Amino acid sequence: MKHWSGSVLISIILASATGWGTAIALTDSQQANHSLKTTSIGACTVAVPLGQTLDVRATPGGEIIGTIENGTRVVLGLSNGSEPPEWMWIIYSIEGYVWGEYLTNCDYNCSSES
Repeated sequence: MKHWSGSVLISIILASATGWGTAIALTDSQQANHSLKTTSIGACTVAVPLGQTLDVRATPGGEIIGTIENGTRVVLGLSNGSEPPEWMWIIYSIEGYVWGEYLTNCDYNCSSES
């Protein structure tokens, strides 16, 4: 269980029918924002054309920091909402941004701990 000091407000908007998701986290401290960014909100499968890999970027449209093979299951993380909605923040198997169109079979974790 993660603990934050101060107040934290999280608003999550998901459109699972298309496999797209947008997560916005509003916090009152950078420490809480970092903790939220590493919080899983679900998982998807990479679906790129055969023979290709999915680029993982440091920022939306930015430097490529790695690639992921077709069929790999990735874990989605919360973001601060500053990126365009087409970009998804992933936290496993590598941390970075991927183009959401290439993610399918998404399962979202919308439960809350009390």
